[in-house]
Amino acid sequence: MKKLLVLAVAVVLVTLPFAGCGPSVSDVTKDYNFEIKVTGTAGEFSGNYLVMKGDFTTNSQSVDGNTPATYTVQGNTVSVTFQKQGEDGTLTVEIFRDGVSVNSSTTSASYGVASATG
Repeated sequence: MKKLLVLAVAVVLVTLPFAGCGPSVSDVTKDYNFEIKVTGTAGEFSGNYLVMKGDFTTNSQSVDGNTPATYTVQGNTVSVTFQKQGEDGTLTVEIFRDGVSVNSSTTSASYGVASATG
């Protein structure tokens, strides 16, 4: 019995410093308002964005567009991949969650790809 009590206390002391370090269940299942902004040199781009919802469903959307462009979605996480449809200039994708920039990517490569997750 004494060994069991010592083991239980040891487990608590080892795990206590890590309590609250990861996302809570409410963070994983909560949906946010996202804006995906595509900017850069005027030109065409194509690609897709994937929205993962708090109920663990996903929605993928293919896009063909021109800069600048903005897409508004709701979900828990957004992953974006867009490709320039030309050799010159730049393409930037930036993800905003509830109005705050959380990630961005820029490419200047010929037919380059910009990807971000937030």
